[in-house]
Amino acid sequence: MNAMGSELASLETLFLALADKTRMRLLSLMAAEPVSVGYLCQSLGDSQPKVSRHLAYLRNCGVVTTRREGKHIYYGLTEYEDPAIQSVFECTVAALAGEAASIPELISKKEGRPSRTTRSVVPVVEIETELDGIQAQRSEQEYEPQAESYSEISEPSDEMDVFLL
Repeated sequence: MNAMGSELASLETLFLALADKTRMRLLSLMAAEPVSVGYLCQSLGDSQPKVSRHLAYLRNCGVVTTRREGKHIYYGLTEYEDPAIQSVFECTVAALAGEAASIPELISKKEGRPSRTTRSVVPVVEIETELDGIQAQRSEQEYEPQAESYSEISEPSDEMDVFLL
């Protein structure tokens, strides 16, 4: 496989790893330093088997690394050899961790140019809350009968009996 194909495969693997809300939350918790499974379970409020399953997926994708200290295993973010992929990964994790202000600095360091401010990115937690609210509104709308269809249903035809519960 040529260099371009290898880079695309690595990016594809990275984006597949990021394609799950729980895995994104795990990465945001590992942004500052490697952490234990217990810390991740407590922070997310999820069971240890669920967290471990997602960590195994991230590890198999090469997104996280592990370090054993006695009985505890600490999970941390990987360092990619390809600078372009590392830059994408760092910017994504910074945005997930709510550190949007550091994204221009990361880019500037990579390109050797002075930092400039850009618009802020909303942390994942706020986005999740907003999405939950939108989903709740949709659920309410889906279960409210529409005026037209309700009147059609409430008037039985001569050919069939219709019972409303």
